[in-house]
Amino acid sequence: MHCVPRDGVFAYTAQSIAMTGAPRPEDANLVGVKPFRSGSAAHGDFSYAALAPVEPGVGAIALYFIEGKLGLVYAPLVHDNARRYSGVSLSEFEETILVDYGFRLLGLGVGASDATPS
Repeated sequence: MHCVPRDGVFAYTAQSIAMTGAPRPEDANLVGVKPFRSGSAAHGDFSYAALAPVEPGVGAIALYFIEGKLGLVYAPLVHDNARRYSGVSLSEFEETILVDYGFRLLGLGVGASDATPS
C-alpha cells in the first residue's frame, strides 16, 4: 500500500494478493493454462485485499482475508487498534465500514469476490 498525493491531500493506493494451493481435481483434465482459483483454505489458498478509502484524505486502511471471511480496519484517529469484522463477505465488510465510519473502500479485487470458493 502506498500513499500518493491526490487533490491536494494524500490518498492510499490499494493492492491485493491471491495464492492458490493444491491443484483442484476438477481441473485435472484441462489442457494448457488452467483457471486461477482462490478462496479455499482447504486447498491451501491464501488471499487478501489491502483496501483504501475511495475519498482522499481519510486516515484509514483496511485488510480483507478472503478465506477467513475476516476484515480489519485501522483508523488511528478513531481507535488505537484495528477493529475486527468476522464472518462477513467482502461486500458486507465494505457496507459495514461505510455505515460505521462513513467512507467507501476501494480495492483491486484479485481473488476478492463473494463467489463460493471451489
